[in-house]
Amino acid sequence: WGAISYDYGFAMSSNVGAASLLRNGMLDKKTLKSCYSSYGFGKTTGFTMNKEATGSIKFNYDVDAASATFGQAITITPIQMIQALTSISNDGQMIKPTIVSKIVNNDTGKTTYESTKEIVDVIASNESISKIKELMKSVVCDNKEKCTGNAYYMKDYPIMGKTGTAQIYNEKTGTYMVGESDYVYSFAGLYPIEKPEIIIYSALKKPKDTTNYVSIAIKDVVVNTSKYLNITKDNNKISNYIIDNYINKNTNTIKNNLEDNYMKVFILGTGEKIINQYPTKGNTLYSNSVVALLTDNYDKTVPDLIGLSYKDAINILNLMKVKYEVKGKGYVTNQSIKAGEKIKDNETITITMETGYERE
Repeated sequence: WGAISYDYGFAMSSNVGAASLLRNGMLDKKTLKSCYSSYGFGKTTGFTMNKEATGSIKFNYDVDAASATFGQAITITPIQMIQALTSISNDGQMIKPTIVSKIVNNDTGKTTYESTKEIVDVIASNESISKIKELMKSVVCDNKEKCTGNAYYMKDYPIMGKTGTAQIYNEKTGTYMVGESDYVYSFAGLYPIEKPEIIIYSALKKPKDTTNYVSIAIKDVVVNTSKYLNITKDNNKISNYIIDNYINKNTNTIKNNLEDNYMKVFILGTGEKIINQYPTKGNTLYSNSVVALLTDNYDKTVPDLIGLSYKDAINILNLMKVKYEVKGKGYVTNQSIKAGEKIKDNETITITMETGYERE
């Protein structure tokens, strides 16, 4: 890359940039170890589960310290990572993680247990946190030439984060593995950027697909959780809606009711009566979720599937009782039979999916 800034090195996950912090004297081995300790690495968090591992930050040699600047030569646990990331979402205050918010007795309605917010330590200033947010925002961008987190970019759900790629140590040979997929791929993300309410940490060891599975899962978690917590662009939208049984009911009446509750409704056919539906009764949905209604006069006209998730698209096609083929993963970017056209008997519709997330 030639000469680059440390900020750009962060966005591009430059191991050389991280290690040069030691070489250029901006960081020393003792300070690095002290930093990692203050983040809670190398010791248990004490969260509410037994047999928690401590991990290790006991690097002794200069080469180990250089590797530790970009996350190798040390071991940490996912719960430690989550705890450390709380400092970014809480203006420098690191919060102890908990599993259960509260326990309520169903018979009496009384709360028998409720967790409390416990500040472990204040490990950074507001100024430092603002800079970290700026750096993590640069990691998730819409141009893969300028960041490593392009696969996690969402137009309507801007998140900040950091990608991770760690070699795997082979204890038998005393060296790192060298296979094409012999890595641990990880991503830590926070949403929304200004005042994060969601922290996600995901890691895959030796995956066959290095980014798709992680990015698709994280995008779905961000979107669905933000709807559940009502972190939306329109604060008037509802946070959840329970689906009823719509079979044998009037199509327009149900359609209007669903749209009034911010559902995205697909009507299959022109009939006045509903004969099948997706999802079924009892499912809890969030604003802008997909609901498909099959009417008693369906002429096999194909709806617009572009932008739908695999789950939604497949369930609509199954409701239509047509043959289909799926290419790729993620969200529908193309369909072989265009919206508004009719699918013929025994004809197969092909939908193409990609990991990009442009759904409104």
